[in-house]
This record gives sequence, structure tokens and C-alpha cells, in this order.
Amino acid sequence: MGGTYKAPDIAAANREAVMASIETFPLQREIEAASRIGAAVRVPIYKDGKETGQFRTVDFKDVSDIAQTRAIGQALADLAPIQAQRQLEAAQQYGTQFAQQRRAELQALDPERYGTATQPGLYAQFLSDIGRAPISETSPTAPTYERVGMPTGPQDTGYAQSIRSDLERQIGAGLAQAGTLDPTMIRAAEQAARARGTAQALHRLRDFAQQ
Repeated sequence: MGGTYKAPDIAAANREAVMASIETFPLQREIEAASRIGAAVRVPIYKDGKETGQFRTVDFKDVSDIAQTRAIGQALADLAPIQAQRQLEAAQQYGTQFAQQRRAELQALDPERYGTATQPGLYAQFLSDIGRAPISETSPTAPTYERVGMPTGPQDTGYAQSIRSDLERQIGAGLAQAGTLDPTMIRAAEQAARARGTAQALHRLRDFAQQ
């Protein structure tokens, strides 16, 4: 029953595995590259764990990564028109139903904005109000100014003064009736005020220069 037991040398086994991997690494890379690009490679023939000195040629032309990518791409290109046709048919059959469902969801989330079947919402009212109140072509415009005295010194006199007076009366009447002004009248009044202020400043400058 005796005998001696010899423990395996793990370190030596690891060294052998590493060295075997290093020796076969060039062949592994050659095989890997050939499988990717579709080339042929010669590999040694082993028997009982030993090289026989013979080789065989392995051709990866039809099973390479490039060949598979090309085949998959061609298959997808062939399927694209069929898929597009199916999507179009689905949209024609169910597109309006999807739109109606989305609108119903929006109405449920925000009924005040989108309204209900019987009561229009704020968004619908906004769209309906667009274009209902066009700006009148007879709205007053900002008065023009006559050039008197100095060529560059416009003054609020003559016809310009008459137009300004009419504009002030219209503004007063509008405030008395509604309490608010039409936007076009507000713009006209602002333009008239700016122009009148410029004319007065130029008039004062001319008087100062003449003194």
C-alpha cells in the first residue's frame, strides 16, 4: 500500500501553458484575420497532441465577417420596400385612429386647453380668433412734419398741427367710450409723441444758436 505521492507542479504547468500560447499566437492571429477578411490560411495537422508535419488549407471566403455583413446588408435592402409597404398600409388603416386616440388623451390631461366634445378649449378659441379683427385701413397714422426755417428743423405747425389735434380728439373719444385704445392708435400716438419731442428739441437748439 505504500508508495510516494508527488504533488503536481502547478507553476510549471502554468509556464508550459503560457509558452504554448506564445508559440501558437501567430497562427491564432493569422486564422482570426483570415476569418474576418475572407482569406485562406494553412494550418498544421495535429494527431495525438503532436504535429504531423502536414498542413491543410482553410478558406474563409464564404464564412468571413465581411461575407456575413454583405449578406445581411443585402437581405435588409431587399426587405426595405416590403417593410415600407407594410408601414404605409398600417398607417392608412390605423393612422387616423392613433391621431384620435392621442387627441382624446390630451383632452383628458388638459380639458381647459383642448376642450371637450361640446365645449371648445382655449386652443381652439385662439385659432378661431385669428384674423377676426383686422386692422382698419382708416386708422389714424402718425402726422408728418413740415420743414420750416432751418432745413433740418421740423416743427409742429400748419397741416401737421391740425392732424395732431384730430388725433388727440380721437384718442380722447376712444378712452371715453371703451376705456382702452386700439393698438394702431397707440402706435400712432407714440410715433407722434416721439416726432413732436424731436421737433421741440431742434427748435430750442436753433433758438439757442441764434442768441
